[in-house]
Amino acid sequence: MFKNDRPKIKIPYSRKHLFIDIFTFLGILSMATAVFVASKYVPEKVPMHFDLAGNPDGFGSPGEFLILSLLLPGTLFLIWNILLAARFFPRIINYPVEINEANAAIQYKLAGELLYNLKISLVLLFMCIETLIIQSAFSGRMNGTILIITALIPTIYSVVIFTIRSIRNK
Repeated sequence: MFKNDRPKIKIPYSRKHLFIDIFTFLGILSMATAVFVASKYVPEKVPMHFDLAGNPDGFGSPGEFLILSLLLPGTLFLIWNILLAARFFPRIINYPVEINEANAAIQYKLAGELLYNLKISLVLLFMCIETLIIQSAFSGRMNGTILIITALIPTIYSVVIFTIRSIRNK
């Protein structure tokens, strides 16, 4: 069945979804705010690039720090909107199983839950990265790789669980 031939079923929008949308949007907003505040206090020579050991090997101005640091919440906002739009068109999402009339409702529901789990985990991941970027501007050193790896776990977990549930409900 082609994506255009898939059943058109609306995914219910619950209070939980509203809470997640508000929470994740505020997370993105707080990231941008933190960048603006931090950019007023960073030193004139800001570490911008680091070697594998976490030592700075490239520097920039506070203005460059502001522009590059705002790319992270800006990119996240774009992803957030794509995930929001995908929720309204679950039939265009890729699934690990064939979608038909019998399984469309459960598959679309599972996909909707994945989209919301991804919103939460990506906002948390990007917040960790933004925190490390701001911290490195003041300390002159990049630490916290383990924090980023730990923050990746919920994202990977969400995709794996979705795939398992989707296959079980084919």
